Amino acid sequence: MTTIASESNGMPPKNAIAIVGAAGIFPGAADLINFWQNIATKHCAIAPVSSQRWGVPTEQIQATHIRADRICSLKAGLVEDIPFDPERFDLPPDLRAALDPLHRLVLSAGHSAWHDCERDPLDPARVGVILASIALPTETASRLTRDVLGYLLESKIFAATSPVDPPTIDPARAMAARVTSLPAALLASALKLG
Repeated sequence: MTTIASESNGMPPKNAIAIVGAAGIFPGAADLINFWQNIATKHCAIAPVSSQRWGVPTEQIQATHIRADRICSLKAGLVEDIPFDPERFDLPPDLRAALDPLHRLVLSAGHSAWHDCERDPLDPARVGVILASIALPTETASRLTRDVLGYLLESKIFAATSPVDPPTIDPARAMAARVTSLPAALLASALKLG
């Protein structure tokens, strides 16, 4: 917990910010305790990447030097098992079932950080969630793209020989493919924050 210096009247500064909880999920460590144990014991969490990770054989996308849309190593530090309990979160069941691994990671780590901090007498309506994000393709966004583009290509190329059914994209699946604004909104909603 961070202590905030008070003003001369004994009240905290008007624009005070405090870091009051911490959590994390890392390659080879589902929480901060295991993360620090890995550091203390010099445990390396870098491992060979599964051949199923990229959706295509690794020899098709590996490069010996940096190139766009290519991998340079067959090893990586990946979070494989996200400790996610969907029943903890007050979200619609269809959305919970469609969540991208990124969303499950944010919900799990955010839940742990929120429950790690002292919240009394905090008003949850005055708490916001801000996450930095990098819009990389995620598992769910990539699957949705493959389905839509695959349908479009098949329907244009093979339309004369056999009709192709369009992919089913329900609202939960479309929402779960969002990678920039949705994680923070999901976490705020699930924790009933402002």
